[in-house]
Amino acid sequence: MSPTYISDAACGFPFLVRLVRTGERHGAEMCLTNRHDESLVEFYDARYPHSYDFVGTKEAAIAANAPVLGQYIASYRLSTLRESRHHHAGLCLHGGVPGWLISPSSMAHIHDWLDTVAPTTPAIIQGA
Repeated sequence: MSPTYISDAACGFPFLVRLVRTGERHGAEMCLTNRHDESLVEFYDARYPHSYDFVGTKEAAIAANAPVLGQYIASYRLSTLRESRHHHAGLCLHGGVPGWLISPSSMAHIHDWLDTVAPTTPAIIQGA
């Protein structure tokens, strides 16, 4: 799944947002597997090349020219982010780092991207 990049004017630097579907790898050195019954949404600070989209060590990822994700910040269940959409608010990713804050306009962009990569299944209407 291709991630999306958000350059947030409120903080002045780029974030990478990545969808992790059930069964896909994630986390440091891709050592975890999403075993939840729903997708996760990961946030990275794209200024720092600490994590790679690669199973293995950072050195092996660099040697393989693997895509850089950035510095991992946080992850949320997809349903949690979808529930927050109607609030039209931003998202504080980490209270200890003032810049790790997604503005309301960038969150709207993220919600639009999520609608594209993880569309909701319409309810089945029982026929007569």
